[in-house]
Amino acid sequence: MYRFFLCGILVFSATLLGNWFSQRLFRRTRYLQGMLEGINRMKTNVCFGNLDVFRAVGDSFPAFRDNSCEETSAEEFWTSLIDSIPKSSGLSKADREVLKGFGRNLGVTDTEGQLNNCELYSGLVLERIKISKEEEASKSRLYRVLGFSLGFAITLLIV
Repeated sequence: MYRFFLCGILVFSATLLGNWFSQRLFRRTRYLQGMLEGINRMKTNVCFGNLDVFRAVGDSFPAFRDNSCEETSAEEFWTSLIDSIPKSSGLSKADREVLKGFGRNLGVTDTEGQLNNCELYSGLVLERIKISKEEEASKSRLYRVLGFSLGFAITLLIV
């Protein structure tokens, strides 16, 4: 009696694990889309807002609004914000490097340079979104099916 109950829990747990990996792909795409929207808002804030970099980042990226700059450079501030993004967001190392690259030119150049930086990284993030969607389409179902199959295979070995 307990054996069948435990086997059911095993299959259910493995299926949940597969779904968790699948959802991680969706979270990555959504997070990158949010960063793209933030970069576009940043471009608007730099062009029309006449805000300093720290305030423009807080206004453009709502997730980073509550962080303080503590007398650091804009690049260090941005890098610390990117490093504080949780691993559960699903961002890959390459995604994080692209986002950190955006911060390397924050506050360094004039308004035109800032706008060019926003344009450049808007395109790079758009490219990362495209890659993320391709991975999502190819791997999402695989993770769900693999989780269930693995749980079921282990259950067959146990029973």
